[in-house]
Amino acid sequence: MFRNVNLRTKAPTSSKGFTIVELLIVIVVIGILAAITIVAYNGIQNRAKDAALKSDAASAARLIQQNKITNAQATGVESYPATKTDMAVLLKLSTGTSLETYIGNSSTPTRYCMTLKKGDTFLSSTETTSQLSDNECVTNLVPNPRVANDLTGWTSTSSTGGNPTPSRATLVSGLAGTTTAMRTNLTGTPASWWRGQYCPVSVTAGQSYSLSSYVRPSVAVSTGMIIIWRNSSGATISESGGAFVASAASTWGLRTSTGVAPVGAVSACLQGGASGAGAAVSGSWLDLSEMVFEQSATAHAYGDGDSTNWFWTGSEHASTSVGPSPAQ
Repeated sequence: MFRNVNLRTKAPTSSKGFTIVELLIVIVVIGILAAITIVAYNGIQNRAKDAALKSDAASAARLIQQNKITNAQATGVESYPATKTDMAVLLKLSTGTSLETYIGNSSTPTRYCMTLKKGDTFLSSTETTSQLSDNECVTNLVPNPRVANDLTGWTSTSSTGGNPTPSRATLVSGLAGTTTAMRTNLTGTPASWWRGQYCPVSVTAGQSYSLSSYVRPSVAVSTGMIIIWRNSSGATISESGGAFVASAASTWGLRTSTGVAPVGAVSACLQGGASGAGAAVSGSWLDLSEMVFEQSATAHAYGDGDSTNWFWTGSEHASTSVGPSPAQ
């Protein structure tokens, strides 16, 4: 008698899953694909913003020119909108675009600088050009920033013993496009410092300002920029000094300083100077040129009314100047 024997046996089952290494590879691949997608999306967004700004600028240019003709017919004077408010009423901007800056060269402007903004992108325009940039139109508050014609506004000062005198220096080899500078000449040996300065420039208490200038000493010293804040009586309230940097003899260096005008400040004295006077003797000198002082927490590249697409708001080399400028 035989028993029924079930010869079938249960096959072993497998529950194998992903290993840690495989999971990490998948996560890395997903991360790479996500990064590529985000970059591509941001690129598309930026191009769309740029295109919208350029379209708005082109539209604004047409409207401004039409307004110029209208003003000429009404008043006999060809001029652009007088204020930012007038300009804002005139414009027809796309959604998300705003008018950040509008500055004319007079109360009946024949020149202007305007900045449109969309997101974090700016476009600065003048009556002849427009350009995407990282900044708004810049106003250089120094009326005689590179001593082009005379020493108006410029003087010299020093600690005890320096006996400095100012002069207008003609540069044999200097900065690109600049052939003049303000020179502080020592006729004695200063105890600790000597400086050239431009004074006064009007300021508004509580506002941020930046100062920059090219500096060149005849001897190896440390050079830097200082903003002297003054009250309505001309007395010093405080100063905002930038870093003083070691300078080689007869070598140009760009120096900067920033600060907030304190309570009671109505003007500023802008100084570029040298410290470490041990190397300074009678006959030593210090040159300053291409000075920019602006109501901004960020220093910008040099510009004045003679720069491309810039204009003087009054007399040449004797008034503030405006134009589009990139950051330094």
